[in-house]
Amino acid sequence: MRVRKAVFVVAGFGTRFLPVTKTVPKEMLPIVDKPIIHYAIEEALDSGITDLIFVVSRNKKAIEDYLDVHPELEELLKKTGKESLLPLVSRFANSANIFFVRQPGPFGTGDAVLRAESIIGDEPFMVIYPDDVFLSEIPFTKQMMEIHDQTGSSVLGLEEVPQDKVSAYGVIRPGEKDNDKVEITEFVEKPKAEEAPSNLASVGRYLLTPNVFKYLKAVEPAPNGEYYITNGINELLKTEKVYGKVFKGRHFDTGNKIGYLKANLYEAYQDPSLRGEMMQFIGELSEDSQVKTKL
Repeated sequence: MRVRKAVFVVAGFGTRFLPVTKTVPKEMLPIVDKPIIHYAIEEALDSGITDLIFVVSRNKKAIEDYLDVHPELEELLKKTGKESLLPLVSRFANSANIFFVRQPGPFGTGDAVLRAESIIGDEPFMVIYPDDVFLSEIPFTKQMMEIHDQTGSSVLGLEEVPQDKVSAYGVIRPGEKDNDKVEITEFVEKPKAEEAPSNLASVGRYLLTPNVFKYLKAVEPAPNGEYYITNGINELLKTEKVYGKVFKGRHFDTGNKIGYLKANLYEAYQDPSLRGEMMQFIGELSEDSQVKTKL
């Protein structure tokens, strides 16, 4: 069955970016001139997704506004001869069915996905973490959908990480491999480096069959009260095949400050109108003996 729906998990508080995230959703922080969530939505739409489901909390009104039409702004652009900018402010509202589901508390990713079950129904679907920005010629979601089309199975987004970093990730035990397509036999959450079954980590994208819902409903909460989607996937692995797609391209984890800054620098470098002055300034910073590191 064709994958038409995607769940965007956007209910978190973004505490790593306080104080700005007290009033601005983390997903709306800009990468040059586009908010973080823009990249995830474009990836989904460019992959053929038609239904966008956002699991939000009470402080995410800005995301709803960003996806809505803005008649006054559109009229202003027309009157001032800036019609070329209209697609930038209206594409999403006119390109997909958009749904918002409220998650009333920090109950984890498994709970977030369960709250979208009534909209998803009996269909395979994507789960997208907008923090993870993937840049590639073929959208990562589309690459994963191609494996699902071949197999009918769930597909996890994977990335090779340094062996000494695996303890920060959920890591898979690989079975048969076919280029960047990998059969997954086990999912291990944050293993010690010396005990990790591989260096293939799960990163921000899940294509799941609807069978996962029954396992998510049986998941026990972690000590912090959250329900993790990975626990449901581990149970799914016991009853059906699950594959992974190893990503090749640029990946930025904008959920941390360094990843966010790298994404901004990379996108600015792609813009000829910004590149020269930005690189000149970086050079000045690195050479200026007056620049002091904040301790």
